[in-house]
Amino acid sequence: MNEFSKPLADAIKRARGRLKLTQEQVAELANTDPSNIMKMENISRNANPELATLYPVIRALSIDPQEIFYPEMKAEAPNLRILQQLVSECSDTEAEALIPIIRELLFFMRSTKKTDITE
Repeated sequence: MNEFSKPLADAIKRARGRLKLTQEQVAELANTDPSNIMKMENISRNANPELATLYPVIRALSIDPQEIFYPEMKAEAPNLRILQQLVSECSDTEAEALIPIIRELLFFMRSTKKTDITE
């Protein structure tokens, strides 16, 4: 078994579960055979996927590659990772529109939190 097999299997299973997709649905999204997904998830000896197979699976499931390549860096803040992923998928125009909204929202949330503490 390769050292990346378990983190890869775990990441695919987590993402597939989060998205409520079957192995067949993931395979369809990634334009690959369902047996490839099964091999990756089950840490098969044959689970040494080619980049041409692995890349679309990771993209289809929006998996953070750090989950696979740096599994020791546990997600201490999973919501922050989700937020970072969403932001990374924004166009420049979308990001430009979101920046002032996020700034104001954070300002409001932080000022409300301070008020809650002093009461």
